[in-house]
Amino acid sequence: MMKNGIARAGLVTGLALFICGSPVDADPRGKIREAIARGDVKGASRNLAAEANRLRITGQPPTLAAVVDIQDLYLQIGETSGVTLVRMMLEREADEEYIKARGVPTRAAFEKVLALDAKHHAARRAIATMDAEGGNWPAARAAFEDLLAEDAANADTRHRYAFALCGANELDAALDQWARALEENPKHAASWYGCGAFWLNRGQFESAEKALINAVAFDPLHWGARESLIQALVGQGRFADAKILRDKLRELAPKLPRIGDQILVAVLPRAGGAAKVREALLDAVPWIFRIEVIDKTGPGRGFARVEELRRDGEAFAWGDVSENGEFRAAKSLAALPDLEQVVARAR
Repeated sequence: MMKNGIARAGLVTGLALFICGSPVDADPRGKIREAIARGDVKGASRNLAAEANRLRITGQPPTLAAVVDIQDLYLQIGETSGVTLVRMMLEREADEEYIKARGVPTRAAFEKVLALDAKHHAARRAIATMDAEGGNWPAARAAFEDLLAEDAANADTRHRYAFALCGANELDAALDQWARALEENPKHAASWYGCGAFWLNRGQFESAEKALINAVAFDPLHWGARESLIQALVGQGRFADAKILRDKLRELAPKLPRIGDQILVAVLPRAGGAAKVREALLDAVPWIFRIEVIDKTGPGRGFARVEELRRDGEAFAWGDVSENGEFRAAKSLAALPDLEQVVARAR
């Protein structure tokens, strides 16, 4: 039943929530998320410090989930030390070690957590994710199945397992895991993102759009969902709607390091491969638009051609990029093309 509901993705049906605000819970951290999504870094930093202080003076040790949440919010605004005092209030040494490991996430760091608590769910999940990403799929599957046998209602674990299943090309099983995660928690943004990415990869742009709107509505700081939503809109030819979202990310990127310096705005299927269109968000990137043509059938099975649009004095120029990164201008333009023109060129 939930799987059919996901296919319709009917919780949110328009872009208004993305542009105007999000239905986050009326709690201090929800308001901090909204502040960050507006680009109010100073206000968010001030309110984060107040929230951390509130947790310290309640007399009750904070939960691991609360500290993880605060840590993530500090990382969104580029502050890495604000969570230290709250972390030290955790009751269990293994939980404190887990927060440290998240700051510098390595296998050895998470194994140090397991040395203190061999059943630590979050640390085991982190290692299972690393195994999946590293290609050790049998170990990853066994670990995820054990974790879900112990806590079947954990939406975060089901979401991680779903992405691991995608990596193993078990796509229907992945969608089933996201469906079950959303049955447990209909507001689980990461699982809505997973569903959106799933349909996006299948070219089902309308279903992808609806799922991704939900993801952003429930977590306005999910930058991957915002990026994928742009791709869903471009896939439908809705360039004006996509421009609103692209402009917002360009405004926020200099303030929020988690966004990055570029976004993938379109993936266009081609015979034997695809063309990917990227857009720079920061002036430090030497190009404005980049087209990567992927050939999955040739001997190299990689980039067949890379084109970039760069500034050329007061004008602009398209050019090819060699394997060593050298740019060779080929065609000058007096005006900057819009995304629709760039996508047309990539096709």
